[in-house]
Amino acid sequence: MKSETQPSLRQILASMHASMGSIPIAMKKAAQVDAGLVYEHLRSRGYAMPLEQPALDEETRTLIYLAAALAASNHACIAAMANKAKVQGIPPEKLRETLHIVRLALATRVLGDAEPVLDVLQQAQNNRREEGPAPSLLAPTLNPCHLRRRRASEQEKG
Repeated sequence: MKSETQPSLRQILASMHASMGSIPIAMKKAAQVDAGLVYEHLRSRGYAMPLEQPALDEETRTLIYLAAALAASNHACIAAMANKAKVQGIPPEKLRETLHIVRLALATRVLGDAEPVLDVLQQAQNNRREEGPAPSLLAPTLNPCHLRRRRASEQEKG
């Protein structure tokens, strides 16, 4: 069993600064009040994004992390990943597409969350079909443009 030496807090923070362009404020504060939080964060990062034989490249990892942070409304992580994307030189087009994907996912979530409301609307629609359309729905509605065309057409015929 090999023993690995843990990096110092200073080394961890320096690494964060090098990879993200700055150290997140929460990490600075955690380092001051409870170093264990920083070490736990580092351990979790190693579990989520292994250094040995990673399946994803660093740019993809950053974009996924950014997308998750946006979806979770985690402002500290959004800022950290935006800085990291800048340091990595990720093209604006990729950042924009990531933003669009997150927006789509959240819009889709709203539809999924609205399923009970959609059930109520569907039931109301089915009830209306069974009862027949309301009298106001039977009469055609014409806007002023349609009325002018109809009059002009009638004048041409007459």
